Parts: sequence; structure tokens; C-alpha cells
Amino acid sequence: MNGIGRLEAWSWIFLLEGLLTVVVAIISFFCLVDFPDTATFLTPEERAFIMWKKKYDISSVGEDEMFSARHIRAAFVDWQVWIHVLIYMSIIAPLSGITLFLPTIINSFGYSTSTSQLLSIPPYICPS
Repeated sequence: MNGIGRLEAWSWIFLLEGLLTVVVAIISFFCLVDFPDTATFLTPEERAFIMWKKKYDISSVGEDEMFSARHIRAAFVDWQVWIHVLIYMSIIAPLSGITLFLPTIINSFGYSTSTSQLLSIPPYICPS
């Protein structure tokens, strides 16, 4: 599509992906339900069961509680949150490094730019 509409090929990628996002957003606006009461795809018995479960299920915690600053403080002082942040950063930093620099590393082995881009695909195909 290079040259169509006086646009380069890379700009068409952004335009088409953006158009797809806008179309899905518009469709979602009309298809997603606000609450189980308004879900037309549920039978009346299913709606009644969901409403009963939301009202009497003790496992749904915090839905009626209002937000306050103590929730933020509780998150910042919880040691488990900080351990999760450390684990997340320990996973994301190497993955980002591989994502950004693997084509450059492969290119330094003497391969052409397009070949090094193609050779960086296999690590993403293998499931983790």
C-alpha cells in the first residue's frame, strides 16, 4: 500500500490498526452490558441467580466500601506488594532488553537487517 493516498506503508499500518480499534470500541459500546439486570442474553432465572449471588455472597468483598486514602497507604506499606513489584521488574527488565536489543545482537553476527529481524522471531514463538 506504499504510495496509496500519498501515504507511506508504515503509516497505513497505524491507520488500519487505529480504525480497527475505533470500530471495536463502537461495537463494544452497544454490546457490553452495564449490570446483570440489563443483560438480554441471560434468562430471567440466570439474572435472578446472579443478583442473588451478588447480594448474599460473602466472597465478594469491597464492592460497597467507598474509596479512601487509607487504601493507598495500605498498598504502600504492604510488604507483599513490594515483593510483587520486585518480581515483576525482575521479569520485565530482561524481557524488554531481549525485545529491544535481540535484532541488534543478531545483526552484529553479520546478518543483514531484514534477516536479523526474521531471526529474532523464534523466541516469541516458543511458549514460556
